[in-house]
Amino acid sequence: DGTVTSTTHDGQPAALWEFTWNGFTTAEGARHTYDLCWEEGGRMYDVWVSAPVGKVTQAKEYFDVALDTFVAP
Repeated sequence: DGTVTSTTHDGQPAALWEFTWNGFTTAEGARHTYDLCWEEGGRMYDVWVSAPVGKVTQAKEYFDVALDTFVAP
């Protein structure tokens, strides 16, 4: 599964990519990823969080905090 949604980040056009994949190893199991990309000041930024599918709610909370606290250099 996977979706790409047009959105914004701090007023900049952005793309939110959300998908589930098989993980790094079979033992690890499936993972769900939240990934936001945007361009600011001529630079491309990409913030993402990936977690086991059983912890998708916690992953979304971490993702939101990462975005809320990210400061471009």
